[in-house]
Amino acid sequence: MRRYLLIPVLLLCLQIPARAQYSQFELKKKDSAKPYPYIFPYLGKKATEKGFKLPLPAGLMINTFIGKSDIDINNLQLGFEGTNASIPLTPVEFIEFGKNTATIKNINFRPDLWILPFMNVYGILGYTEGKTSVNLTSPVAFNAVADLKGYTYGFGTTFAGGLGKYFIVGDFNWTWSAMDILDKPAASSITSFRFGRTFPLNKQVQSNFGIWAGLMKFKLASGTQGKIQLSEVIPPEFWDKKDQFVADYYEWYNSLGNSPADQKKKEVADKVLTPIVEDIDERNGSGTVSYSLEKKPSKKWNMILGGQYQFNPRWVLRTEFGFFGGRTQGLFSVNYRFGF
Repeated sequence: MRRYLLIPVLLLCLQIPARAQYSQFELKKKDSAKPYPYIFPYLGKKATEKGFKLPLPAGLMINTFIGKSDIDINNLQLGFEGTNASIPLTPVEFIEFGKNTATIKNINFRPDLWILPFMNVYGILGYTEGKTSVNLTSPVAFNAVADLKGYTYGFGTTFAGGLGKYFIVGDFNWTWSAMDILDKPAASSITSFRFGRTFPLNKQVQSNFGIWAGLMKFKLASGTQGKIQLSEVIPPEFWDKKDQFVADYYEWYNSLGNSPADQKKKEVADKVLTPIVEDIDERNGSGTVSYSLEKKPSKKWNMILGGQYQFNPRWVLRTEFGFFGGRTQGLFSVNYRFGF
């Protein structure tokens, strides 16, 4: 009964790995500005006439991302499909959780375009693999791990500007992850703010090194619904202590008294939990649990530090790390830019 919780959590994170081109918006002397040759961004010609140096307007980026986040689970409902049972979703309010974590790995492709000198838009298409660990503490102690995989897609926009070697960036993106064990894609959004500086290295090839610090907010759509077979989320080592798990469950069940609260727990247990425990005990987890729950990152905000190396206006390498707030993540990307 604990595995159904794992699946949804995965999307933590997470994910969302998408970034904008932070290249410096350096202010030059007007007499050194050259005519702007590209269609985008709109008003790019006027910006360069004012003396601003803009990054090449279009880009193709490959991102690799790994992250881990603490997840809170609430409003759990369970259903069950077994050989001798067909139980609809039923609220199970008395189940309690310990620390739940989700780990995710993602690689994505992200084309982008500066449509205004200060505004970039981009799309996201990627492949995601993840693992969620859920710790049940009551009515019985149990740890379960679920693996999931699928595709992530979305879009975002970046607002950026700067003066000289300093820049400030606000990034907003929305993604949907269509995972193999969820009934429908899970939505998430990321809001981030960065402040940084670039250090010119070679003026002839326009190479530079940039660093930044900032904050990131991750929001996960709360509702998740799906189905999973018990045997898929019960770890192999569980079967060596299955009998103890079953005994612990019935010890809890028999300890329930005659109070209205305990009678309500017993009613729900009879309807949902006991059939699941019996399936584990008699048929080695052959039944399917359906679930509905609300989940969210334990903390919405964490800190980020990053840096990039621009070989020239076309090629950029970037890395970024996030920490604090119960969430850690790392990103590495390669960006190719061009104009048309």
